[in-house]
Amino acid sequence: MWNKNLERRGGFFQNPDWYELQIERKLPLLVPMRQQMLYALPPILPGWKVCDLLCGSGLFSLEAFRAYPGMHLTLMDGDATRLQMASERFATALNPEKNQQVTTQRQLLDLGSGSTLSLLGAPFHVIVSTLGLHVLVGHHADSNKATAGYKILFDLLFCSLLPGGHFIFGDHVGLLPVYIQLKLMEEAGFRGVDVAWRDQDFFVAGGYKPDTGA
Repeated sequence: MWNKNLERRGGFFQNPDWYELQIERKLPLLVPMRQQMLYALPPILPGWKVCDLLCGSGLFSLEAFRAYPGMHLTLMDGDATRLQMASERFATALNPEKNQQVTTQRQLLDLGSGSTLSLLGAPFHVIVSTLGLHVLVGHHADSNKATAGYKILFDLLFCSLLPGGHFIFGDHVGLLPVYIQLKLMEEAGFRGVDVAWRDQDFFVAGGYKPDTGA
């Protein structure tokens, strides 16, 4: 029904075109969250491999790419339609005279199977995710399932990074408190874990994988 749009948390989030049109109206803090994620990134050197996990239509990826156009970017999502939207978004952003590399990779992550040991194309120098982690863990997971899901996910991300690599993500609090998520990151092996920005339920956080022998 159309009036699902009128509910505070209601909408048709599974529809890619509706999502693209409505998401910033429904979640106005998403705009400053993406900006703060960009500021939280380490300097990305030319040739560095960067993965946007659950990239959606590529809104944040494009902002990061414009800031650091020398990165080798992998747009990763489990939804073919959203990957196509991201690819089309980048079609006009690439400079054919430069050796810019942007690839799309469809990967379905089943955290309950225990079969996925790393992201396709890994290892990466930087992995980012915008509103992705709570989706991968499951919107309606209870605290026990959420804790188990985040543990698996942070282990996966840690294994998908090069030594010295960074994971930066933006999300909203829902399944687990931010503090618990950060403690689970530390348990997975991340160091320098901290919150870069928070406003109400939305936050930006991250950490890095220590260099070998560190």
